[in-house]
Amino acid sequence: MQKRRGVGSGLIIREDGYILTNNHVVGNAQQIKVSLQDKRTFDGKVIGRDPFTDLAVVKIDAKGLPVSKIGESKSLRPGDFAIAIGSPLGFDHTVTLGIISALGRSIDAENKPISNLIQTDAAINPGNSGGPLLNIKGEVVGVNVAIRGDGQNIGFAIPSEVFSEVSKQLIEQGHVSRPYLGIKMQIMDEAMAQALGLPPNTKGALVAQVGQGSPAEEGGLQIQDVITSIDGQPVKDPEDVRAFVKSKKTGDIVRIAVLRQGSLTSIKVKLGEFKAQ
Repeated sequence: MQKRRGVGSGLIIREDGYILTNNHVVGNAQQIKVSLQDKRTFDGKVIGRDPFTDLAVVKIDAKGLPVSKIGESKSLRPGDFAIAIGSPLGFDHTVTLGIISALGRSIDAENKPISNLIQTDAAINPGNSGGPLLNIKGEVVGVNVAIRGDGQNIGFAIPSEVFSEVSKQLIEQGHVSRPYLGIKMQIMDEAMAQALGLPPNTKGALVAQVGQGSPAEEGGLQIQDVITSIDGQPVKDPEDVRAFVKSKKTGDIVRIAVLRQGSLTSIKVKLGEFKAQ
């Protein structure tokens, strides 16, 4: 069988040998070699990975390494300078310059949706994945993750607020703990509201399916419930529900207001921990 070899990038996040990269960079590799700028080479071991954000942490046996300075991606604005560093097509430690093109982008990467990404026109190519995106101060504000192959200079990076929290959990426990409710939802429109006997301007998220044994089922959510608020925060569509749950922690108890057969009902649900398949 012919061996396949891939090249990617990464950034040192702790002086004792912890390196952040993309999950798709390490993939199912049987052997990982890490080359530093000073030409030293180490064997690497994956200590944690998160397919949802396409991030992974690799450990090498080293001490006293220079650590990347992390900046705040939430302070970025379109038009700010952006600097990408990586090993495009194997050309290691390549630096390219561009700008922040947009914020809050969503894409499908490796057949998985990733949201809240930074878009940049700094040149990114295969091999840049896992490398840092810097601001003009030299601070890491993103981890380069993907490009649009059918366009030019359309690259994406994972924000620092996301990769900082994910890498922390991967180092501490080898996986990322994510809360979940356990429902599938539909958007409420006039036709759906009419079918349920509700006013045509009804806003909310329609419960289309409740997972067996899920926190939603245990809490009493039912199919055709219309979620109108969570902990007092209005819900206008399914995305509001996803964003709210994502902002909570596993084990948190939330109060969900639902319209059920025209009457408003309040339900308490204890969020569970999502287990990746």
